[in-house]
Amino acid sequence: MPPRRRFPAYDNLAPSHEPRWLNTYDKHSRLSSSFRQEPGTDLRAAMRGAAAQLAADGWVIESDPAEWIGTFFANRDGDRRQVSMMPAATLPDAFGSCFRWIHREAADAHRQSFEPAGHAPP
Repeated sequence: MPPRRRFPAYDNLAPSHEPRWLNTYDKHSRLSSSFRQEPGTDLRAAMRGAAAQLAADGWVIESDPAEWIGTFFANRDGDRRQVSMMPAATLPDAFGSCFRWIHREAADAHRQSFEPAGHAPP
């Protein structure tokens, strides 16, 4: 058997030639803030800056910055926030509209397959 091909690890925080967004979400995955990061921005520094601002506002950062892979969580008095570097400003909103089957009625067992957004069942 030939050896497995190894691929380099993907780095979410590597400089990009496309814009990125530093998004903050509440505990219900609702977008609460979004800041555009211009192409070529040091994304790690932007994440550290966001963590420093949250810490200054009394939030506890739940992970070590060395372990960040593009997201971290902050907690204050039981309120939890997710901070992520994303390729789009409102990615969870897109997921919410695409994966409507997650929220269908439990009694509705006749449709078990994925229904893309904008496509009504026959």
